[in-house]
Amino acid sequence: MRYLYIIGNGFDIAHGIKSRYSDYRDWLKDHNLDLFNKLVATYGDEETFWWEFEKNLSKIDIDKYKEENESNYEPVRPEELNRTMKSIRWCPTASQLEDLYIRVTNMFENWVYDLETGQRKLKKRFVLKKRSALFLSFNYTSTLEDLYKVPDNKILHVHGRARTLGFGHLVLGHNIDRDSFINLYKRKHGLSDDFDIYELEEDVQNLIDQVARLYKSVDYYIYKNRKWFQRIVNVKRINIIGVSFSEVDMKYFDWIVENHKQINGVKWKVTWHSIEDKNRIMAFFDRHNINPTKIKLIRK
Repeated sequence: MRYLYIIGNGFDIAHGIKSRYSDYRDWLKDHNLDLFNKLVATYGDEETFWWEFEKNLSKIDIDKYKEENESNYEPVRPEELNRTMKSIRWCPTASQLEDLYIRVTNMFENWVYDLETGQRKLKKRFVLKKRSALFLSFNYTSTLEDLYKVPDNKILHVHGRARTLGFGHLVLGHNIDRDSFINLYKRKHGLSDDFDIYELEEDVQNLIDQVARLYKSVDYYIYKNRKWFQRIVNVKRINIIGVSFSEVDMKYFDWIVENHKQINGVKWKVTWHSIEDKNRIMAFFDRHNINPTKIKLIRK
């Protein structure tokens, strides 16, 4: 294959699809106000939270959440305990946070499904060289398949696709694993590095476990799709459309650079929308010592 296209949310937005996280916020307010209010009570409703919704799901104040919720729970009946995740010890506040995350994820999937079924009369905005190309898509929609007629076997929807939607099918999460979250918690409270996390209250441990469950392991999804990723290690041109280079997905780009067999010969074409996007893009290329003459940036 000669070309690799990496497709991000800006690609769908350019086609008029309301797929921003702020659109999810508005949709959630209309479809489940109670859940929206609980999410706002947990994280706040600042614009900055919704700009990077996935990443910011890790930015929860465990102590504040515990304090505000430990006296406001309804006892769970014994027959309902099997619904809790089997690998954690059940406790009131963790159970509430688990419920919040399950509901947010389920409603997110419903929103994506609405986006998928609501597409009508879209017009092409890009020229794609399909004959000798592969497509790595971070989008959940089928815009590539439906509008551009790209065959399914050329596309990897690495985080799932609404068309094949099933419970828990779409990947939604942040980039802070359990150990990193524990270290952040230790630093916040002035605890030493060798402090045993199991000395904390059980509720606090379980809350940390719940936040860690939303960790999106890029290494896992690369391994899961390793045969597909091996197909791109010889591409000559990489075209990136509508990707903001968020920290959450940065490991995918690192893997491509680190595993490509002749990365210095690759030509890059990258779209950018905001100055922040452009700065993140250039920081990525600088970090990997990519020759600037091989890079073409296009503002969209």
